[in-house]
Amino acid sequence: MTTVRQVKKAMQPLLQRNPDLALVGRFVVIKPVRHILRGVYIDASSVPSQFVPIWSINFLFGPSVAFDRIWGRQVRLASTGFWRGDDPATYKEWFDEIEQNVLPVLRLVQTIDDFAAFNSKERFDGQQLELFDYLKIYVDIARGDLDSALKASDLMKVGGTALLGGRQAARLERRAAIRALSSEPCCDGGVADTAATLR
Repeated sequence: MTTVRQVKKAMQPLLQRNPDLALVGRFVVIKPVRHILRGVYIDASSVPSQFVPIWSINFLFGPSVAFDRIWGRQVRLASTGFWRGDDPATYKEWFDEIEQNVLPVLRLVQTIDDFAAFNSKERFDGQQLELFDYLKIYVDIARGDLDSALKASDLMKVGGTALLGGRQAARLERRAAIRALSSEPCCDGGVADTAATLR
């Protein structure tokens, strides 16, 4: 399992080349941080020397339950698949992938409206914001879309989590149970091509 110290050492070239990045623990954050948190989380793995980079985005307002739903995907290279921390020769390829295919797209998300547009069915099929009304209500309020927020609020008064719908509520319950049992980081499926997922 890689340590925070190893992450800090490994990320220095990326941080030096990108002055709008900051490292907070294992999270390479894009500055400035306002209402939207964007960046690449460098997770650990059961393999001792392996880094698991996951690009992610989330809003910072609303209830703490919002952090139960972080949108992102694992960064992978077609050539190697995984990032071996004990092989510095591969760092350039990983940094190139992050700088060319991840950071430019995440940097485009500057506002709450950008976040809502970014969080689409095309990008997060089955996980898009519109399926999580209990979180979307906060985005609607922040965007000033009070009609949508009031509609969701009325549904919550009547049915509580019933507004999620049977399939969505069951999916959330299954996902929570799997997460509780899993020792590996959950990336909602991972992908072979990072660039294709971000587009």
